[in-house]
Order: sequence, then structure tokens, then C-alpha cells
Amino acid sequence: KGTKKGRPKKSARKSTSPRASPASCSKERDYGPLGDRTCPLCKKVFTIVTGLAYHLEHQVCQRTKKRVSADIIGTVPFEILNPGEVFSTKYGVVRVVKDDRAGKDFGKTKIAKNYKDLKKKFQRIRDRNANRKNKVYMFVAKKSRQKRDILLQNYLHYKSQNTNGRM
Repeated sequence: KGTKKGRPKKSARKSTSPRASPASCSKERDYGPLGDRTCPLCKKVFTIVTGLAYHLEHQVCQRTKKRVSADIIGTVPFEILNPGEVFSTKYGVVRVVKDDRAGKDFGKTKIAKNYKDLKKKFQRIRDRNANRKNKVYMFVAKKSRQKRDILLQNYLHYKSQNTNGRM
């Protein structure tokens, strides 16, 4: 007969799926035509059409490859080399022709005159946001405690009624 809920066993069920045998599987039929799975911008071929849809919707191939962190913008990991300097490496002797890793204004950037005011404003905003966050946490904690107290009171009241005053 059957197993659960009156259904026949898996071996007794007839398969109506076109994927009955591995030999009948075709990528084009199962995953869509190759043209429908190819990105028109970067020509990448996807295994399924939904992969291409995600790729196009989120503009994956149009993103920049690497985003520079805000902390390292304007910093140079190595010292600036002057043209004409000569030094040796494990690959041989190197003579500097031009060092264009840093911007033209590197080291010449002027600090804003109101730097101290900007710093104070930033710290004030940061502190205000931290205080707001703490207030929210305290409010949530207070409400949670109140709910727990109400549940405890209801439990004790229910228990005293069901035991006829015996606890």
C-alpha cells in the first residue's frame, strides 16, 4: 500500500518529469538558450537565467573592482621617491624615473582654518548619537522588565486560583 498520508512509496510513483534520465538532460533546455544567459555588457555566461537577472539588476559588472577605505584615502604606504634615486632590490639595481603614486598636491594640502570647530561639531554629533542609542536601549530594557513583571503577576494569580490558595 502506501506510506504516510496514503501516498504510494517513491519507487511505486511514476515520474512525469522530462528529466527522467541523465542522458535526456540538455543545458539549453534546462537552463535557457546561451544568448539568454549571457551578459550584454561583460559577455559573462551564466548557468541559469536568474543568475544573469541578478547580475544585471545589481549592476555587478559596472561596479568598481575595489573600493578604497575612507581611512587610507590620502595616505601613501611607501615614502615618496625622488627622480634620479638609485637603490637595489632582489631583482637588481633600480633607478627612479618618476614616482606618480601620490597626487600632485600630496603633502601640500592645507588644513581648514576652522578645523577645531569641525572637530568639536563632529564629537558633539557623535556623543549625541551615542546618547540616543543608550536611551533607546534603556527604554527597551525598561519595557522588557515591565512585561516580565506582568507575566509573573499573571502566572502567580493563575496559580493561586487553580490551587485554591494552596501554593
